[in-house]
Amino acid sequence: MIQLQICELDTAEYKVDCGYNGYLLSILDTDMYWKPVHDRHFVIYFDDVPCSVSGKYPPDDDHIKKIFVFTDRIEDYGFLLLHCKAGISRSPAIAIGIMIYKGMRYDEAYEYVRSIRGEMVPNTLIISIIDEMFSLDGKLIKIHKNDMCNPGLWIPNRR
Repeated sequence: MIQLQICELDTAEYKVDCGYNGYLLSILDTDMYWKPVHDRHFVIYFDDVPCSVSGKYPPDDDHIKKIFVFTDRIEDYGFLLLHCKAGISRSPAIAIGIMIYKGMRYDEAYEYVRSIRGEMVPNTLIISIIDEMFSLDGKLIKIHKNDMCNPGLWIPNRR
C-alpha cells in the first residue's frame, strides 16, 4: 500500500524548495497556478466547494479519475505527498479515495487518513463522488457525517 503525507500548500512548497522530488499531488484553487516541478508532480485545479457555486469550479468524477490514473504510477509502498491550499478539506478527501482505489476498505481508508491528518474536514462533495464511484451505497458518506459530528473534532491532533 502506498504511503501518504498530507499537508498544506506552504509546507509542500517548502519541501520542494528543500529538494523533495518524489510523487507530489497538488490540488489547487482554479485561481492559482503552480507549474509541475518534475515528472512525478501532478497538478489539478478545482475549488473547495461542497456544491455548484457561481464563479467556482467544484470537483467532479473526471478530476478524481485523473488523480487515480496518476497514482497508478506509484508502486506498492511508494510515497505520495499530497496537498491542497490548507491541507484540511480536498486533500484528505482525495487521500481517502486514493486508498480505496488502491484496495483498502472504505472504513479503513477513512481511519488511515484520519490517523495521518487528524485535523481534517474532508470535502463533502468529493466524499459523495467517491462513495458513488465505488458503489458504497452511502456508507462512506455516513462515516463522514458521523466523524463531522464528533465533539472532539476541533481539538487539534497533537501527536
